[in-house]
Amino acid sequence: MKKKQYYVDQIDPRFFLGIAHRGLHNKEGIPENSMKAFENALKHDVAMEFDLHLTSDGHLVVFHDDDLKRMTGKDGVIEKMTLAHLRENYKLPDGSDIPTYQEVLNLVQEKVPLVVELKVVNGNYRKLSNAFVKEMGYDRDFSKYWVISFDPRALHHLYKKGYSRSLLIDNEHQWVWPSRVRLESIDIEWFLAKEERYMKYRKNHPVNVWTVETEDQVKEIIDYVDTITFQYVDVDYVRNALKAKRNG
Repeated sequence: MKKKQYYVDQIDPRFFLGIAHRGLHNKEGIPENSMKAFENALKHDVAMEFDLHLTSDGHLVVFHDDDLKRMTGKDGVIEKMTLAHLRENYKLPDGSDIPTYQEVLNLVQEKVPLVVELKVVNGNYRKLSNAFVKEMGYDRDFSKYWVISFDPRALHHLYKKGYSRSLLIDNEHQWVWPSRVRLESIDIEWFLAKEERYMKYRKNHPVNVWTVETEDQVKEIIDYVDTITFQYVDVDYVRNALKAKRNG
């Protein structure tokens, strides 16, 4: 296999030892994309993935869905409300606030690598991307950040900023595949990893898969990927499987 070329010369190697999906959450009281989930990832020294939405008054908050109902029990769209309104009216299942991106950055302090998904809603890719760049500033260690999105427009102008970027591709949105040529990597649904075009792409570019939820799934795709975004699988199992693959 040819040596892969990365935009960031010294990308943090922990990206390739597994990535905790929406933080290291579980079914026993640590909600996804919560401060507890991020604290748990820090405790286990594992890279973590999470999602960014943009409030109506320009704040970045960490939440996955476009609608707030599933995680808070109340309908609402983040992009239509201010941060103050969000904080006053919506809580995660453990009673905690939906975190801001700044709160997560302050917690992590670049102690573990971060995979940051930009969640474009109603075509706000430019505002979202600009808010991300502003929040990051210019004194970050860019080797510890991997920026991903289903919308390549949110990623394009980050090239000159020094970020590694990855195009998200799922089974329903494989039409974005041509946009890969302007980015550094792809991030695909795990069961797509064995498709010929993705295996061919991987000869020269890194491929991550999401979201792996069982040890059997890890075993099934380990030889076809560079790293794995996982949930509900033991951290050490994923880490050791990827270490063994690299050493083998």
